[in-house]
Amino acid sequence: MGEAADNSNLCTPAINLYFALGAFLEMMEKEGLEAISARHARHRRATSAAMQAIGLPHYATVGHGRLEIILVVPEGIDGEYLRKEVKNRFDILTAVAAIEATLQDLGLGTVGTGAGVAAAAKELAAG
Repeated sequence: MGEAADNSNLCTPAINLYFALGAFLEMMEKEGLEAISARHARHRRATSAAMQAIGLPHYATVGHGRLEIILVVPEGIDGEYLRKEVKNRFDILTAVAAIEATLQDLGLGTVGTGAGVAAAAKELAAG
């Protein structure tokens, strides 16, 4: 085999990643970094309020912690199963409803169905 030129690449670059990055940067520029940060903070507050209303304990102090690790899954629940169901089937409000419904189905619902959704919706409406 011959030697590769200094400016060659050993494999085909993932061109689709460049296009995806460009599309993301355009979306980010259009929405604005402050608006994106505010949306994420609003979703964290809504999720936190919803999980409190459902009765699930928080992993970190309320108001802190990353959105994706905001709560502790109760004993007897397969957290990975719950996560996959939520990820594959629902958006933020329907995700809260899915958590409520799944806990109800497993006999672990501690409050009336809809309490978490109502709490999340209130936080989202507050901006």
